[in-house]
Amino acid sequence: MHSSMESFSRCLVHADAAKLHPASGRFSQSWSYQSRDVPPSIRENVVNIADIAMKNGNYLLSLVLAAVLLSGCASVDYTKHEKGAFWCNEPLKLSDGVHFDERHLNAARRGYLYALAAAWVLQTTNPEGADHWFNLPARIKPSEGLPRHHSGFEVRTFEVKEDPSDPVLSEVVVAFTGSNDRDDWLFTNFLFSQRQYELAREYVKQVAQKYPGIRLVVTGVSLGGALAGHVTKREETRDYIAEAWLLNPSPKLYANDQVDQRIWVLAMRGEILHAVRTPFMETIWPGINRIGAPWYQTADDFYQVKSSVVYAHFRWLIARNVLFVADYAHLQHKLGPVDPRRVNEPREILEASCFRACAKEKEWQQIVEGRNAGIPYEEIKIVPWACMKPSQ
Repeated sequence: MHSSMESFSRCLVHADAAKLHPASGRFSQSWSYQSRDVPPSIRENVVNIADIAMKNGNYLLSLVLAAVLLSGCASVDYTKHEKGAFWCNEPLKLSDGVHFDERHLNAARRGYLYALAAAWVLQTTNPEGADHWFNLPARIKPSEGLPRHHSGFEVRTFEVKEDPSDPVLSEVVVAFTGSNDRDDWLFTNFLFSQRQYELAREYVKQVAQKYPGIRLVVTGVSLGGALAGHVTKREETRDYIAEAWLLNPSPKLYANDQVDQRIWVLAMRGEILHAVRTPFMETIWPGINRIGAPWYQTADDFYQVKSSVVYAHFRWLIARNVLFVADYAHLQHKLGPVDPRRVNEPREILEASCFRACAKEKEWQQIVEGRNAGIPYEEIKIVPWACMKPSQ
């Protein structure tokens, strides 16, 4: 399972998702989600209402309607409609002009490793995870985690070095998974259980004790981002945290509303929780707070794929966006000096990723090249595209 929104979004149909942005050099492609277990007439009516509610900012109604269908959701082959250059790993080929402002360029180049950790901790070896697979660079190693708590709390620690051969760590990254099943949705998201927040604070204190004097960074997607913001702002853990990187975050922090210079927010354009990170929601939903990232550390308009409000929330979409923009910032639009050891790292991470949509793109390119060379279609030999096998 993946982020909290991915958990229920399997039920969504006619979601108008995964449209490639023109900057990717491809045409838009609309597509639908399918679920084979919920009766079609009920499924389509309820889900269409949920999608309309999302697009009109009625977050609570849309979440309730979508969550009702959770027990009838089936696995979805997202890759059927993921088409275009974005899903492969070549550098972005953008026309002249300004494509990303300084906030997004700076956030991407500083935060791509934390975005990767936040996405990686959510992926599993099920078909959906294997179709959208990230591999870690050699200098970041997953360390300890905790068995999943009945509240839904899950977490993983990563040890990071400046170079894989270094004898000492440069920092430790704690990545919170957020919610990934119905119990999480019921007790933590819809109701007001704070058990995951308590466990997050306890875990951070344990990590700080294990790695004394080492820089500690927290990160997470969706509710995982809320947990990262929570431990950064709460009195008993705030002094341990050097930075917090929140991706498509829930604002349910159970913390103060103050601006915090350590917090960064990375989000997709139009993803569903944009509608919740508002002053209005702060007044009506207990636990929701202003996240407090400074405006110049809020990069919430990554746009390389046009999608529905639900699909835009997926962990692989925000992570790939950040990696592409970091690569662009390092090589094509430099803001300042880049550590020579890091110049190519975003590109290397992308090249080591394994996305099934890219395999289809590569095979299609072979067909086009064969036809352009005058080879009859039936005689074109397609070499299957291979990528690194998933290993957790």
